[in-house]
Amino acid sequence: MPEQVATIEKVFLLQNCELFSAAGAEELLTLAHVTREEEFHAGDTVFSAGESSSAFYFVVRGKVHLESRSKHIDEEAIEHQTFGVLSVLTGGPRKYKAVCEEDCLLLRVDADDFYDFLSDEMDVARGILQFFAGQIPEKAVI
Repeated sequence: MPEQVATIEKVFLLQNCELFSAAGAEELLTLAHVTREEEFHAGDTVFSAGESSSAFYFVVRGKVHLESRSKHIDEEAIEHQTFGVLSVLTGGPRKYKAVCEEDCLLLRVDADDFYDFLSDEMDVARGILQFFAGQIPEKAVI
């Protein structure tokens, strides 16, 4: 399958993602080089709950339903959003199932490539930690 999204377009797309708000264009160019495009049709499963977390995804086009009845998760990932990042960072199994609600074009970032990227880009890593820390309720005791 030929690439549909040029590397420079990937940089612009990633700039619109809140998770990467601490990253500059140069850092995002590095990340864009390790992404891989994957196309899915409506109804296709991207991954299932319990699977190993070998990659996370960025939605270029389409909508992905994220669901786990046991974990009370019922959300959507839409254009310019990521999903699966936290399970990649924790190294644990997937907590939910991801199913495309419509035809989708996703950018896949493999866990090993992401860790290599973060080890070279500490400011970006710090920004991602701050992003996730901001998601934790203030009353939570960690």
